[in-house]
Amino acid sequence: MKYLKLLLTVMLCQQMLGCTKTHEFGPYQGKVVEVDTLKPIEGAVVFIRFLIRAPGLGGESGYSADAVETLTDKNGEFCIPIQKLSFTKRSLSQIDHHWDEYSPIIIFKPGYGAFPRHKKSGPGNPFYPKVPQKPVTIQLPKLYTIEERKENLPSDPDFRIPDDKKMNLLQLTCIERVLIGLKPTKYCSGSDK
Repeated sequence: MKYLKLLLTVMLCQQMLGCTKTHEFGPYQGKVVEVDTLKPIEGAVVFIRFLIRAPGLGGESGYSADAVETLTDKNGEFCIPIQKLSFTKRSLSQIDHHWDEYSPIIIFKPGYGAFPRHKKSGPGNPFYPKVPQKPVTIQLPKLYTIEERKENLPSDPDFRIPDDKKMNLLQLTCIERVLIGLKPTKYCSGSDK
């Protein structure tokens, strides 16, 4: 009985106090250009998702912990400063949870092939396995047919990420839906409906 009380006390303390795991991601800097002309693409959303890896019966899996986004400027450039993120392990089942070094990225602008979804966008994720010291250039192809644009629509990256962390991505996706004749979503502004 004495050991059971001790075990329950330790588990209760761990639940209340937890263990914080912190990691820095970034900075992410680059330029988004059109594949054929190399002209800068202004107003493209650059969305990065941060994952926590967790062991499971079928192997390791990941779940979203946070996200950040920005828009490219008139020169097609973007900069996302260092993101210092942390999560608290609050139970014994979370002991092996850890930050994933791979941060999935989506770059999208209506009328262009989304990165990395479109086969002509590239290069591969330039921020994995290590963020480069100098800005990278990511190329997006111009799309010309409605069919291409429909196939290229990005899906919601993760329902667990709050909308305010991905609002530019949601709004640009809605604008593209309207431009290609699909039903708008709730994220379109009044002028886009």
